[in-house]
Amino acid sequence: MASPFLRKVSERNTIIIFLGLSMIILVGLGIYANTYTFRYKQSMKSTTEKGILIGKAEQILFEVQELQNNLRGYLVTSDPSYLNSFKVAERMVRLNLLQIKPLALSQDQMGQFTEISSLVEQEISLAKNIIAIQADTTSAAKANVLSANKDEHYLSANIKSKLLALISDQRAKQNIDLALEKRNSNFDKVVFVITLSILVSVTILLLLLFYILKTYKRLTSTEKLLLQSQLRLENILDMLPIGIFIVNALNREYHANHKATELLDSGLAADGYLAEEVEHTTEKDRLGKDLMETLLISKALNGEHHIGINRLILKKDNSELPLRVSATPLYNDNNQIEYAISVFDDITSIKNVENELIEAKKLVEQSLRLKESFLTNMSHEIRTPMNAILGFTELLARKDLGPQQNEYVRTIQSSSDNLLRLLNDILDFSKLEADMLVFEEQPISINDIVVSICDLLMPKAVSKGISLSYLCDPSIPKVVTGDSVRLNQVITNIVGNAIKFTDQGSVSILVKFLKADQDRTFIEFTVKDTGIGIAADKIASVFNRFEQADTETSRHYGGTGLGLSIAKHIIESQKGTINVASQPGVGTTFTFVIPFKFFNETDGKIDKVEERLPIDEHFMHSVKVLLVEDNLFNRKLMQGIFKEYYLTIDMAENGKSALERLLSVDYDVILMDIEMPEMNGYETSRIIRNELKLNTPIIALTAHAMAGEREKCLQAGMNDYLTKPVNVNQLFEKIYSIMRFGETDPAANEKNRMPEQKEAPATEGGTPGFNNAVDLSYLREISSGNKEFEKEMIELLLAEIPEQIESLTTAVAAEDFQEIKIYAHKLKSLVPIVGAPDTAPFFSDLEDKAVKKVLDKEDTALFYRIMTRLNTCINQLKQMLENEYA
Repeated sequence: MASPFLRKVSERNTIIIFLGLSMIILVGLGIYANTYTFRYKQSMKSTTEKGILIGKAEQILFEVQELQNNLRGYLVTSDPSYLNSFKVAERMVRLNLLQIKPLALSQDQMGQFTEISSLVEQEISLAKNIIAIQADTTSAAKANVLSANKDEHYLSANIKSKLLALISDQRAKQNIDLALEKRNSNFDKVVFVITLSILVSVTILLLLLFYILKTYKRLTSTEKLLLQSQLRLENILDMLPIGIFIVNALNREYHANHKATELLDSGLAADGYLAEEVEHTTEKDRLGKDLMETLLISKALNGEHHIGINRLILKKDNSELPLRVSATPLYNDNNQIEYAISVFDDITSIKNVENELIEAKKLVEQSLRLKESFLTNMSHEIRTPMNAILGFTELLARKDLGPQQNEYVRTIQSSSDNLLRLLNDILDFSKLEADMLVFEEQPISINDIVVSICDLLMPKAVSKGISLSYLCDPSIPKVVTGDSVRLNQVITNIVGNAIKFTDQGSVSILVKFLKADQDRTFIEFTVKDTGIGIAADKIASVFNRFEQADTETSRHYGGTGLGLSIAKHIIESQKGTINVASQPGVGTTFTFVIPFKFFNETDGKIDKVEERLPIDEHFMHSVKVLLVEDNLFNRKLMQGIFKEYYLTIDMAENGKSALERLLSVDYDVILMDIEMPEMNGYETSRIIRNELKLNTPIIALTAHAMAGEREKCLQAGMNDYLTKPVNVNQLFEKIYSIMRFGETDPAANEKNRMPEQKEAPATEGGTPGFNNAVDLSYLREISSGNKEFEKEMIELLLAEIPEQIESLTTAVAAEDFQEIKIYAHKLKSLVPIVGAPDTAPFFSDLEDKAVKKVLDKEDTALFYRIMTRLNTCINQLKQMLENEYA
């Protein structure tokens, strides 16, 4: 259906076409009549001119004959009256000749008359000579008269001949013109053409009039329809649940729907004028300037567009009504503003919801603060007794309490370590939720990290009968800057999952250089397995927290479904990306890219092997240490630790007591607890720095392990930070480093020392993934070089471990999962001491499988290989007792 605009253009074009046709016909008719009249006039004029020319020629011919007759009459009779008639004929000839000159003659006609005029003049001159000679009576004169008469006869004959020829020629042309004139004088044809043209023009005009009348009727009908549509539109507007104001920008009239007058509650009429334009209207019919500004009508009239602006208006009861207002101008075909429309609605309910959301947000924030506070306090409350348990257990482990008591101590120590790891996992999860993970920037070797992870997970892969391989791109920088702990966590998590969900085939790790920019290198890690795979509709959810592919997967393989979510968060927090592609029954491929900063050798070093800073014991004996700790067990523990190393330490129960001691005694180092009654560690440190003006190094010893704790300690004026339970070696290294070198990082003083990491040699015929050499580093560390203690422990182990191996072997053969769990747990804590720490992950995995009551053939086969490995270690220990400890 054509639009009104197109229909309007069509009607206008139709009228123009009809009028144009009428004008063309009338103009053609005028041109035709004018052409005919012009031709007729030209024909009449030409005929008339030829008639005049013929008449003059005949008169000249007549007068020439009169000249001759009068001349002859005079010559015969000598009567003077002939001379008078001669002169009259002469004048008439000349007069006719003069009358011919003004005529519009052609060049040919003009030549003929010129020649005739010349001959006439000769005739007149010759006749006058003859008359003059006639008056002379001599014989010679008479002879001349005869000769002149002959000439005059010849000349007169020539004139007559010329005139007759001219007359004959002009008559012939006149007859042609008369024939053409007769043809052009066909008035019947002209009348027919004119009549037909008029009839056609009148017909067109009548049709045009009929069309105009029809158009007028249609326009009248359209006007009625428009009026009905307008009424329907107004009814629709009145039924809408939002307020609408429509302002005519030309006549400044407005129309408001029912909802608008209801919302405004000001008694405003539905139709009226703008107050600034019409002064005689009543207040009810006037739209005030304030309301125009509130509804943004003034801005819309100025051509501005506004969407979703919040406004407030006062109702009659002085209550505020919140509105959301949108206003826009509407333009006509001439790009002029024709209307301004304002649409508004009551958003009281939305505001109420917003207020409720704000309150809910405050409650959520408060709950998050309470949660953080709870985790902080629980961390402190748990770490405080854990510090005492681990500390005293470490002291007891250094004593020879007897075989059974030593076993109890080791069990307590192992259980405490497991509990501490569990606590750290919970805190890491809370940091992840709060987006408070902190990433270190240290020089790391990606190749070494991948190798160490493969060495760690190789036993698990071998136990399942699958292969674990890796390949590192040689173009990867040997050293980059990053967080080795987080990278280790991500790779271990993904590779561990790959091994867990792969029952046969292989797991491969591919690390390659992707690209580099000005200060970063992008490394791509690909972990591919041939495991059970993931369904296409489950891929999107594998990174969700506490979710696995399906419940069957969770039941069969175990796990919380948190690992991939944490890995994804760690990767994306470092501006990296991770993707997964999988096909059920074929396998899964995880690909993630992490950007690492380039390592500048002048900025630091990478330690491939964890080294311990040598401590000068004589120097440490001269150091005065103040411990500020409110917990009695922790004070006794620290006292026991320092006593074990023949060092002295002073105690202060809280911050106030510490300040009193600092006023009278100069200490070299202060060990500061954080959570204490009366005055906490932060406040105490600030007073020491700001009021006492002391620069004594302060090392925080706190059970808090939340993100940002280290920064809070440093801002309070402390020099370093250690979490409880405190590692004794780290504590002494920090004290020694800060006293001897003025630095808290012991590696900072060894920048030129970078030992090479040595790979353990593979033993031919050994267990795949394990080093068959005995490693007693752990035993020697806890013995502090006490050979008697080491010998006693080895003898005790040689007495107990074979029995436990035999009991575990029997349980595995009988699939007694309860016994497997008990002896796997015992051996897990004993194998580091027996010299096979690399087998500990196997026993941890065996313990987990015993809890789940899952043990397959691959696990059993690996178990017997591990037992062979332990028997080899036991034989080596027996030889060491005979050789080194004899």
